[in-house]
Amino acid sequence: MGCAVWAFKDWVGNFYPEKSQPTNFLRLYGERMLSVEGNTTFYSVPSAEMVQRWVENTPPEFRFCPKLPRAVTHEGPLMAHLPAALSFLDLMQGLGDRLGPIMIQLPPRYSPAAFNDLTAFLTAWPRQAAPISVEVRHLDWFGGDPALRLTDLLTRLGVGRVLLDSRTMYARETEGDIDPQLHSNRRKPNVPLKPEVTADFAIVRYISHPQL
Repeated sequence: MGCAVWAFKDWVGNFYPEKSQPTNFLRLYGERMLSVEGNTTFYSVPSAEMVQRWVENTPPEFRFCPKLPRAVTHEGPLMAHLPAALSFLDLMQGLGDRLGPIMIQLPPRYSPAAFNDLTAFLTAWPRQAAPISVEVRHLDWFGGDPALRLTDLLTRLGVGRVLLDSRTMYARETEGDIDPQLHSNRRKPNVPLKPEVTADFAIVRYISHPQL
């Protein structure tokens, strides 16, 4: 169980002790949680030295679930960025036993029309080096033949599926609730929950409403 990040200053004084310093956030987080989504790698690829510091500041049972960088997942076909993805995987090997499943978060525009690209990328991924899990956001992936083909692909390759549950975030819209993401640059997708397990692991991403 874990959160998307560990470096959150608003946690000082409650989740973290008073006067906690940012340099100690990961160590303190590792005393309270056993995993982290690793959202930071989506926006910035860390250095090998930083990866080593992550290891040094977490207990042996801790697991990082890093996202592939957006330069891989959000800038055209996945296969065009396979070398960069493999380079990222090699960097993450520095986590050793602390490396959990790597996450592919696909953008809303990545539709079932790119099925062949997704198939080629997942087939090429060295799953013996690290398990991988996929989060889709285009609505066409959630029903009909595309949904069946995606489930079959992930199951056949032993690739996990990120089970995104954002229902609570949107549940109060019908009651006239003000959109809690109105001024957000990182809006959470309103997609159906697809509770399907396609590998021997699963990642559940639960997005709550800030007032609940």
